[in-house]
Amino acid sequence: MVAAAVLSVGVSPQAKAANIFWDVNSNIGGAGGTGNWDTTSAFWYNAGSGTTTSGANPTSVATFTTADTAYFTGLAGTATLQQGVTVGGLYFGSPGFTIAGANTLTLNTGASVNTVGDATISSVVAGTTFTKSG
Repeated sequence: MVAAAVLSVGVSPQAKAANIFWDVNSNIGGAGGTGNWDTTSAFWYNAGSGTTTSGANPTSVATFTTADTAYFTGLAGTATLQQGVTVGGLYFGSPGFTIAGANTLTLNTGASVNTVGDATISSVVAGTTFTKSG
C-alpha cells in the first residue's frame, strides 16, 4: 500500500479536451456573433466533452489548451484575435465565420478543422499538421 502511494506522488493528471463555444451575447451558449477573442472577455461556453449547447448557458472567459476545440456556431461573425491562441481544433458549424487579427492562431499538431459551409481565417496560422474536412 505504501509503494502504491509513493508511485502516485508527483503524477500529473492528463489534460482533457474541452469543446468551447463562441458566444458574444453571454447568455445563450454557442449563439455566435462578432467580438474580440482574448483572455478577458466572457464570450465562451465550455461544454466539456459535449458537442452541442442548449438553453440559456452562461458564458465566461476562456483560456484554451492545446487539446481544446473552439466551436463557432449560431449567428456568423468575426472573432478578432487580440493575442496569439493555440487550439487543438476548430469547428465552424454555421457558414460565414471569420477569424481575423494580426495575432497568430496556432493549430496543435494533428488538429482537426471542420466546416459546415464557408469559413475564413485571415490571421496568421501556425502549426505543423492539421486535417480539414467540410
